[in-house]
Amino acid sequence: MKESPKLIRANSLVRNRLRSVALVVASAVAFGTTGCVVTLSPLAKSTATFSTATATVVTNSEQAYTTANQLHHDEQVAAAIDAYGTPGWSPGTATTPLLTTDQIAARTTVLEGLKAYAQALAALTETKNRNAALDTSASTAGVNLQSLTAAGAPDLKTLFPSLSGSGISATETAGISTAIDGLARLLLNTRAKQGLAKATTDMDPSVQALCKLIDSDAHILRRQADVDYQGPITNENQFIQNNRNIDPALRRAEIGKLITLAAQQKANDAMLAQLQQAVLALGKAHTALMNAANGKDPEALKQKLDDLVKFGTDLGAFYGTVPAAAD
Repeated sequence: MKESPKLIRANSLVRNRLRSVALVVASAVAFGTTGCVVTLSPLAKSTATFSTATATVVTNSEQAYTTANQLHHDEQVAAAIDAYGTPGWSPGTATTPLLTTDQIAARTTVLEGLKAYAQALAALTETKNRNAALDTSASTAGVNLQSLTAAGAPDLKTLFPSLSGSGISATETAGISTAIDGLARLLLNTRAKQGLAKATTDMDPSVQALCKLIDSDAHILRRQADVDYQGPITNENQFIQNNRNIDPALRRAEIGKLITLAAQQKANDAMLAQLQQAVLALGKAHTALMNAANGKDPEALKQKLDDLVKFGTDLGAFYGTVPAAAD
């Protein structure tokens, strides 16, 4: 039976209302309760993962430096005890830090700059408006980076002794300052309209240079720590060997100190090696993200991100299990 015009209009109205309801439901699912898009494109998800994993690497790397400094202090105290009574010995100069306050701050500044950059990349793939706090964080990181190369700032070779070694060429050394300045400018202009492909392509050389800087720096710290530990370990071992008839309880305590020193040396080396792996994984993941954003080899991105997440997380496990100094 043929429908009347009135019935046709009524059915049409019902269908339109059903479509409207469906759109509302779909929007609610997509945006969730916070108003943020939950369903992201594969590339946007990968960029968010890169940002989160980079933050983990940065946090754990900063803690690794602090832990390495503490381990070095413990080793220096052991060496100073052995040297007590020698000409020129003074409690005020008996120990020296592995990294000075300025050197720790410089490494933190570079790492925080990389974290802020990764957060800025994630924001490029979001459909919501940028968060004001994120802009402030990026600007702060940019200003701090600029301070590393500003007039009157300590020489970069003083802040990063590895720049004076053979691990980085003269061309790469000169490029570190350029990389720092380039990253600073980007962070201070995060509202510039540019896509993920352009941002990652422009910044990949700087990211690689800074990751290599941190890697080479950790290599130097590992080598220095190995040399520093040899003195206290050798002295403690000789003391035990030359005093076999001392009180058994004291002898056991001294053997315990020797074991702790050896364990600290091993843990320190493993921790800094893990830091190297994590920061190199960051550089590789960034290149893979750049390639994926440019439509090249998107399959490789997942593996590089998995590596970044793993090495960054594993780094946190090292400094949490480092043995404390023996009494």
